Amino acid sequence: MTKIHTLQSDKHNAGRITFVHFDGVTRTFNSVVNRLSGDRLSWFDDDPPRSDPRGAWARSVVKGIKKKAPKVVSIDGKF
Repeated sequence: MTKIHTLQSDKHNAGRITFVHFDGVTRTFNSVVNRLSGDRLSWFDDDPPRSDPRGAWARSVVKGIKKKAPKVVSIDGKF
């Protein structure tokens, strides 16, 4: 399993997707399940994580990146 964050639960899917944004900047989206609260935490680059209990926002973002990004550089882990 890909280790992305220190609070990451080893029992749930976690992932990191690196992509080129439409403005040409390389960005990273991360998503893990917090081992303390059980909530999904998702964030871009160095932004603070957003709590997403059911993971719907994270799935929507990953789907949008795969569909709209000019280039997906890498996908690590599993969303």
